Amino acid sequence: MRKLFIVGLCLAGAALFLADSASAQEITVSPQPPKEEETIVTGSKVAIPLSSAVQAFTIISSEDLERSGGRTVAEVIEKTAGISFANYGDRSQSKTISIRASSSEQVLVLIDGRRVSDPVSGFYDLSTIPLDSIERIEIVRGTGSAVYGADAMAGVINIITKKTGGKKLLTLNASSGSYGTLLSSLTFYQKYSALSMVGSAVREESDGFRENAFLDSKDYMFKVDAAVTDKSALNLSYDQFEKYAGSPGLAGVYDFFTGGFVEYKDSQKASSPDNWSKELKRRSALDYRFEAGPFNFMVKSYYNDYEYRYWQDASDPSVWWGYGKLSKHLDTEKAGEVVGDIKTFNGAHIMFGYETILDDVDSSDVGKHDATRSSVYSQYITKPSQGSTMVFGARYDDHSVYGAEFSPKFGWSFETEPGKTFHISAGKGYRAPNFSDLYWPNDGMTAGNENLKPEEMVEYEAGLTRTSDGRKLELNVFYRVADNLILWSETSPWFWQPVNIAGAEIQGAEMQTSFQLSSVIKADVNYTFTEPTDRDTGEHIMYKPKHTVNLLLTAEMPMEIRLFADARWVDNYVPVSENGELWADYITVNAKLAKKFAMANAKGEVFVSVENLLDDEIMNKKEYPMPGRNFLFGVQLEF
Repeated sequence: MRKLFIVGLCLAGAALFLADSASAQEITVSPQPPKEEETIVTGSKVAIPLSSAVQAFTIISSEDLERSGGRTVAEVIEKTAGISFANYGDRSQSKTISIRASSSEQVLVLIDGRRVSDPVSGFYDLSTIPLDSIERIEIVRGTGSAVYGADAMAGVINIITKKTGGKKLLTLNASSGSYGTLLSSLTFYQKYSALSMVGSAVREESDGFRENAFLDSKDYMFKVDAAVTDKSALNLSYDQFEKYAGSPGLAGVYDFFTGGFVEYKDSQKASSPDNWSKELKRRSALDYRFEAGPFNFMVKSYYNDYEYRYWQDASDPSVWWGYGKLSKHLDTEKAGEVVGDIKTFNGAHIMFGYETILDDVDSSDVGKHDATRSSVYSQYITKPSQGSTMVFGARYDDHSVYGAEFSPKFGWSFETEPGKTFHISAGKGYRAPNFSDLYWPNDGMTAGNENLKPEEMVEYEAGLTRTSDGRKLELNVFYRVADNLILWSETSPWFWQPVNIAGAEIQGAEMQTSFQLSSVIKADVNYTFTEPTDRDTGEHIMYKPKHTVNLLLTAEMPMEIRLFADARWVDNYVPVSENGELWADYITVNAKLAKKFAMANAKGEVFVSVENLLDDEIMNKKEYPMPGRNFLFGVQLEF
């Protein structure tokens, strides 16, 4: 019944939107003054109006972040259309992202437009990014290789940190909750003439809800902008993330004699009670923006430094060699990029750029390796008629390991009537093999494969966006054909390697809408359907979502009290034998109640939030239990 209720709300929202406004719109909303149209940067590297976008996207504003109730980037974007996560437990464990049934390695993660994905594993754990330093998140739910090259095969997540400047402001946050959770953060802003800056520090500690699920993390960010002239500026940024966490593993053990899995009676028991990991991520960047006649240029450089250590204790049942092992990975990435754009006499926009990246890896598992890539790219954005935008783009990458790749793109959006816009797009994307795929050591049972080719995908998309009387509806359909997918396979008896053998077809649809339920209650609903199919067998790819529904309600009540509530239903593809298991389908319900207040020299907010309100037993990922009902109490002060 609960599933039907949530799906019913979703369909009712679409029906409400599509109904004739004279009969359906009974709520009177005060007219708002016209605002400058919002823009998106991620899809093209230049700002274009949202109404001219030629691909499906999601913008998560600072207001959306505030009312989400989430603590990390992963917890916020999981509630948006087309996005899902494989969650390996509570907050101390990693969450791997998927866009439209992709793998996490096929999604490129950017912070302020710069790559942050790990060159060894090929993905970035979005659960490690706290919200306190985030201003906005832009998500492109389609291939972005024509602009960003490797690893943007399925989509792009661009996390934009808080802006510098403005008035002096200090923000303090403190909260405490279930499982010994303690959260604290500080954010400051400062401006001195042509110099403006922002900085933040975040600390989180938790015992975790399972044995050996402790977490101790720290995050620091500092950014400064300096206006050199009225047509040029420098930007310097640095951020550092530290994490020390337990690794509880599965909620049971595999029986190597029978091949079966034996679940623990107590789901909080850890199969690896003494395993742990330590991470240190440091990122620094220097950008210079300037105008030269009709051209705008940005010269970008950044340096990423990652250290990762993982202790696998002899008590771990998967340690067949009989002794503990410490894995160490030291990765660096150095990059430089020049981006230019110009508006032509007929109003068209030409963007072009050159990028070079050098990756170095020193790993106890895969050894010492390096790789370089150089790229050129360009996009032509034109308006052939009023309300119409066309985008032609292409990128050429040359990599020292896997060779050259060419990624074209085309998109067209057109307004058929005020408030109604259609778009179509087609593009080619690819995912490069990571260092683990290429160089995993031969231990007698597994080995890497230096002959791997990049994964490739062609995607087609069409969509409709309609806005009317404060309501918005977006519908998208997509079709993907992927080749050379990299899968670890048994290449000889008891010996496994990654090989290019698999192909897949993925088709699906997305719907998202927002509307006022009353003068004080706003509803946001989205629904995603995906059908991933193995082209070799014709069967569905398991453990990917089939149906996903998200509902978010916001209520503005008297005395500056606000209530936020969200519900999520996920129905996964699973083998017939696993129907009814906890990971086959599940519902989560969360809520947050907040009250604003003011003092002589400050203003603030107190809140209480609850996750898994229904206290259901949930496994988002097979054999990795999620926490039950848990609370967080906190306060925020602004000076």
